[in-house]
Amino acid sequence: MENGARSLVFSGDQNGDDAQFADFARGAVLLVMAHAVPEDTGPVAARLHGLPSEIGTIAQGAGVKHLVLSHLMRRSEQALDRSLGIIRSHYPGPITVAEDMLCLEPRARRALSARSKP
Repeated sequence: MENGARSLVFSGDQNGDDAQFADFARGAVLLVMAHAVPEDTGPVAARLHGLPSEIGTIAQGAGVKHLVLSHLMRRSEQALDRSLGIIRSHYPGPITVAEDMLCLEPRARRALSARSKP
């Protein structure tokens, strides 16, 4: 989604094998990526979803301002701390772990801020 000079990008089930995706997301204010699997997941799940290292590499390569992790599953929630460490080793910017009813607002001087839930 674009609004003037700002863009918000949703990855869907991006597994990191499309090199053009980082170009598509380049400079986005917000990149929402599915974090459905931990780094040590099996080969079938890794073909369907991006590993934490791929998520971080994509966010860094695209130069996004803020990364939001969505589509968490039990297996990714159980490894969340480790996964965040892996993502942060590739992407030094702000990371938000999505939860139900999370609202984020673009700000003029900051990338995003969380808004109170209704």
